[in-house]
Amino acid sequence: MEAAGLVRIDATVPIGGHDTVCGLLWEVGAVGIESIGELVRVTLPTDCVDAAGALLAGHGAPPTAPEPVDPNAWKDLWREWAAAVRVEPDVVITPAWIEPPSRPGDVVIEVEPGDAGGHRAHPTTTLVVAALRAMGRLDGRRMLDVGCGSGVLSVAAARFGAADVVAVDIEPAATVATADNAARNGVASQVVASLTPVESVAGTFDLVAANIGAGALIAMAPRLAALVRPGGSLLLSGLHADGDAVDRVEAAFAAWSPARRSRDGDWVALAFRAPSP
Repeated sequence: MEAAGLVRIDATVPIGGHDTVCGLLWEVGAVGIESIGELVRVTLPTDCVDAAGALLAGHGAPPTAPEPVDPNAWKDLWREWAAAVRVEPDVVITPAWIEPPSRPGDVVIEVEPGDAGGHRAHPTTTLVVAALRAMGRLDGRRMLDVGCGSGVLSVAAARFGAADVVAVDIEPAATVATADNAARNGVASQVVASLTPVESVAGTFDLVAANIGAGALIAMAPRLAALVRPGGSLLLSGLHADGDAVDRVEAAFAAWSPARRSRDGDWVALAFRAPSP
């Protein structure tokens, strides 16, 4: 889509309605959405403004008047909204360009997304970081991060002690960002990012994490299962709590131990244990 002719509109949307409204905004042509509290900021082409305005008004959130957006800068507008997020008592995920509120003993993960988009402090990511932290030290373990994005999960696992992290994604920008962030956080020797297709990843892993949404997780279920060593762990995220997505993903791994569900707002992550030999 051409970036010329972009505008920004703001609307006040109750927190509980964010996921529904934002999903519909993407469908009518939004090219960027950021939210903080109840405020939703939407970047979209001028010819989509009427449809977006009607959608927002229909949800009780009439938008502000459109403001022109610099077509060369709109992708970075979210940076002024970005903030550090505390995950678990001692883990902080922070954009690399701000000073996070940290305490002695905190594990601070600095993220510069580059062209991979966002600093990945969304609940779909933080739920997996929390699950990794709950496992305690990961010393000596081997992990696969499927759909690595900016590399938050890979970096977190390495910071928690994983000896070897393989990070794969279909987007070149994601593997570049992951490698850069591994270096930024002092774990470059533990993290290898590549465009290797999941079907071609070699070996098996003590831990596999995939934050890629229900459809992809179900389609990949046999391959993901084959990549986890007996008795190993599988962490799956990107699942919306509404509808049957969570149940369908659980059904795809019915032969495994019952999933442990964790939830943050409208999002759910699942933790499985692979069958022992």
